[in-house]
Amino acid sequence: MKKIILLSILTVIYTININAQGCYYGASATYTTNGGTVAFVNTSQMVSSSSWDFGDGNTSTLRDPVHTYSAIGSYTVTLSITYHWNMGVYGSFSCNSSVSGIVTISTLSAPPNVFGCTDPSMYNYNPQANLDDGTCVPFYYGCTDSTASNYSSWANTDDGSCLWCPTYEIYELTPGCPDNNNGRLGVRILSGDAIPNTSYIWTESINTSPYTVTTLPFTGKTATGLGSNFYDVQINHPNGCPTDYLYYQFNSTWGCTDSLASNYDATANCDDGSCIYTLNCGVITGVNLTEVIHDRATFNWDNMNSSSCVVDQIRIRYREVGTTAYSNKTMGAPVGNSAPCLNTSKLVLNLNASTQYEYDFKIWYQSGTVVNWHANGTFTTADPCLNATNVTAIP
Repeated sequence: MKKIILLSILTVIYTININAQGCYYGASATYTTNGGTVAFVNTSQMVSSSSWDFGDGNTSTLRDPVHTYSAIGSYTVTLSITYHWNMGVYGSFSCNSSVSGIVTISTLSAPPNVFGCTDPSMYNYNPQANLDDGTCVPFYYGCTDSTASNYSSWANTDDGSCLWCPTYEIYELTPGCPDNNNGRLGVRILSGDAIPNTSYIWTESINTSPYTVTTLPFTGKTATGLGSNFYDVQINHPNGCPTDYLYYQFNSTWGCTDSLASNYDATANCDDGSCIYTLNCGVITGVNLTEVIHDRATFNWDNMNSSSCVVDQIRIRYREVGTTAYSNKTMGAPVGNSAPCLNTSKLVLNLNASTQYEYDFKIWYQSGTVVNWHANGTFTTADPCLNATNVTAIP
């Protein structure tokens, strides 16, 4: 039968050396029995040495001894402990403490000894053990997943608190030019999962006189209307993940950013309005749409060829209103083929029914003149055509 019994304290003796302090912790112990075998556990909080008297003429200096009695009976067991501290310039400290109790052996017949933790309230309780070996460990609750952001190496029982916090980067969506303030910054996740209800606080620092720090009116992942100043974003998580801070400084390089211009500057990220184009020939005119049904439409325009302006290529781009990606239709490809583009209409297929589209045109002339996107407009496809069913031919 397993037992955990605190030995009753009978005597406590203190011996204090010169310059010694008080003895704060007395001796204490527990034991379990299996027939005539008794496992003792020294539960004293501060111990330098231990001395056991088992009451049958046998002794031990082990901290947690196991002793086997040879006869049935009651035995007075005494544990004596000593504390020693060296307190440097303050002297040394020693104290002795003893505790005694009665251990009763009622039978010498028992199953084989199985050592382990016999306390069912402990983390490592072993229901097969019949002798406690002093190894019981309490439950320590925390996150036990080593891949989590709040992993607790000391925890032995998972409490469901594990967090996998995301990591972020800030990046430039469009350059922040100080004169037109059209810069945009965004935040994206590099690792981990998105956390619902995460909030963002954006601030702008102007490092020229007068020096100012302003909180911007953005609470999401994107900030717009930015110039070439210093920006930071504070990311707050509602689930206990730590607050993240990201920083960005726009570095604006001015020049012509249109690759179609004759003075295009590939190193520029801010357009200064200096782009030069050869515009001897004009924009497309007479744009209209016909035969617009649920899945197709025909674009029409004037013949832009003349004795002085020969069309090299025409391109139409179109997309559903509210989307970002364009589809393109090109007539006269490739540019520079020396053959005039004579097209004045283009059928577009595979459109979505009941959908509004936006479009514009671009035209290249063989003289080198390029007219960038223009002649823009919108149109809406028709509703889907219904299939005819249950039709009966009547002569």
